Amino acid sequence: MKDGSFPIYLRVTINRKHRLFSIGVSVPDLKHWDPGKREIKRHPGRLLRDNQIVSEKWITANKIVNDSEIYQQRLTLDDFDRKFRGPYQNVRDSFYAFADNEIKHMKKTGFSNETIRSYSSYVSKLKKWHQTLSFADITPELFREVNEKMTGIGNQTNTKQKLFAFINTMMNRAQTSGIIMVNPVSGKNPVKKRPGQRDFLSIEEVEKIEKLIPKSNSQKEAITHFLFQCYTGLRYGDLKRL
Repeated sequence: MKDGSFPIYLRVTINRKHRLFSIGVSVPDLKHWDPGKREIKRHPGRLLRDNQIVSEKWITANKIVNDSEIYQQRLTLDDFDRKFRGPYQNVRDSFYAFADNEIKHMKKTGFSNETIRSYSSYVSKLKKWHQTLSFADITPELFREVNEKMTGIGNQTNTKQKLFAFINTMMNRAQTSGIIMVNPVSGKNPVKKRPGQRDFLSIEEVEKIEKLIPKSNSQKEAITHFLFQCYTGLRYGDLKRL
């Protein structure tokens, strides 16, 4: 480096490709580095702290490699880079922080306002029962507990099913992002979605609406929009955006 010191890097090789990762520690001279023990020696400065950093980075690197072998996941240099640098470091333990981060990303990438509103409401509902929620807390037992609480306040089957589906979606995204290795609640939704009971108009009833004479501009607009939905099949939210 410019000051004459030697930075310590982690050198990673995967499929014959190499990459160096700075760990933010340097030694004033090469004689202060022990390559066999992978530690700093006779360093007049912050010996204990710097060696702790070196040790933690080495443990993190090995955990990434070992986890990929245990769970039989293919590991590339980019995968290692993402996990080692920790792009979600601030949300690595908190399910809520990760979900909030994902919702912010969804807002920027064109998801519907209805989906974003629903996801935000699911987080708020969960916080009523659990102020904090780590990834380790997301278990089938938590699903059973939340199911009982939602039943107790009168939530319908499909409302409960959507909440559990939301949790599963976030857990799957956390797994894809390398935050967790496996999703312990994958395929374990305790509630099955029920088909909704939908009423529909007959052709004769639609024709009667077509023949209505509106009494005001607002009524005319309502009739026009409703008939447009009848013939296109657009949902209200889609029509509103259009």
